[in-house]
Amino acid sequence: MEDNDLKIQHLISLRNNYFTLFTIISSGIAGLFFVDMQIIKIIFLYMVGIYFDFIFLSKFIYTNNKIKKLVGDI
Repeated sequence: MEDNDLKIQHLISLRNNYFTLFTIISSGIAGLFFVDMQIIKIIFLYMVGIYFDFIFLSKFIYTNNKIKKLVGDI
């Protein structure tokens, strides 16, 4: 039982980290609206930001589903 609780705590902290990274990257993407740079650089940064945003959002959802699965097994 302790091992399962430890896994759940680890997954919860991992999920919180993914959500924090998702929030930071999303705000960075939104901040690009206020930057005065060449359009090519902005488009490149948008694409990279959206890619990483998608990666961390999918990892967040996957981790959340793992937590639900572990909690449902208890």
